Amino acid sequence: MIMGVLLLGWVIFCAIQWIRHGKDLIFKGDFTGQIKCVKCGHTYTAGPAEFARSSMVRSRSISKTEVRNGMFIQRPKYSYYARKFQCPFCRKRVYGQVLNINEISDRMMAPAIKSGMRWLIYMCIGGFAIMMVMDVCIHFADQANKRRVDELRQEYYEDLKEQYDLD
Repeated sequence: MIMGVLLLGWVIFCAIQWIRHGKDLIFKGDFTGQIKCVKCGHTYTAGPAEFARSSMVRSRSISKTEVRNGMFIQRPKYSYYARKFQCPFCRKRVYGQVLNINEISDRMMAPAIKSGMRWLIYMCIGGFAIMMVMDVCIHFADQANKRRVDELRQEYYEDLKEQYDLD
């Protein structure tokens, strides 16, 4: 029970850290997005910080599977992708269509995969460590229980011997 709770907590912790690290990757990214405001129609550029700030997304994509180096890779190709941005022309926070989203996606794919693999490795190592520590604890608890059962059995036999005068 305790081991399951610890493992679940560790997996959730690693998932949260992976998401946070992904946002940090976006902040540190060296890309600029070409944004077209859906309200006023003006086109402007936005940096990585603007992409990380917004979480409201509208998109249409088709996922195509490619074979590269013997692996199946499935990537979405966006026909439409819009996020909420602060438009410098109409001065409102409205949806802006990201015109070069496929370039940005291709550019950020390698760092995102590295980050995901890193946190997956941390999750596995931490999970194995938790399982090993809990296995040692369970082993010692089982040994103590066996000793206690043997002591109780011996006491029971001695009580039976005294009760029926068996020697």
